[in-house]
Amino acid sequence: MVERVIQGRGFVTIPETLNAVDAWLSSIPGHAYANVRQPIVSTLNLAHLMPVSAVWAGPEKNEHLDGPPLIVTRTEGATPFRLVTHIGDVGHTLVAGPTGMGKSVLLATLAMQFRRYRGSRIFAFDMGRSMRATILGLGGEHYDLGADGGIAFQPLARIAHEGYRTWAAEWVEGRLLHEGVTVGPDEKAAIWSALRSLAGAPVEQRTMTGLSVLLQSNALRQALAPYVLGGAHGKLLDADHDRLGMADVQGFEMEELMHSPAAVQAVLRYLVAVPR
Repeated sequence: MVERVIQGRGFVTIPETLNAVDAWLSSIPGHAYANVRQPIVSTLNLAHLMPVSAVWAGPEKNEHLDGPPLIVTRTEGATPFRLVTHIGDVGHTLVAGPTGMGKSVLLATLAMQFRRYRGSRIFAFDMGRSMRATILGLGGEHYDLGADGGIAFQPLARIAHEGYRTWAAEWVEGRLLHEGVTVGPDEKAAIWSALRSLAGAPVEQRTMTGLSVLLQSNALRQALAPYVLGGAHGKLLDADHDRLGMADVQGFEMEELMHSPAAVQAVLRYLVAVPR
């Protein structure tokens, strides 16, 4: 009867069977600690039961490149996965794993899929020719750096442009430092003067040999000897024309080159700086 009256007033009633005394005490003003309800399931049990993860299919769009995801692939479940390597405007990606687990295949796949974006270009620095088939399949150019009869560079070809000449001076200074030569104001002035003189020569004469001839210092000429024809790296860095193409997809095999730290530094600095 009491329950019906209370419910008729719009209240919800809970019949107490186990702790009727505490339930009654809790209805008396001032008894704040009687009939404190405790759920049978603790919050820790609830956390164990609640779903804390869900299927994530990846971003629907590459916001930075304003295009589709780099790769859309199927998974073991029914949800496809969309791969976007950019976080904001940064697309740095590191792939690590044991030998033979597919890192090269993944990198080749990423390179091929990157061509979906308009204006995209690929410059791959390879070890063991793992990207060679991919580069050629994309219609690109593959260069075997350091191999006999391979590509040769002309780092000083563009020194007629003063901005590039500044880079060339620093590049030559780097070669001298690597050979143990102290580069002070006098050496820098000699290098700059020789480069300015060489800039007036025909393009095919702007070579490391041509620079060496213009240097008055015997110590500087001796330090640059490994980089002129007849030296250890002359075939690679003392060409009379640059054989580097202009393709949108280029691959550079580095395995042979890595045996010579001096050649690696010289070639990589040039490849990064050369305008394409």
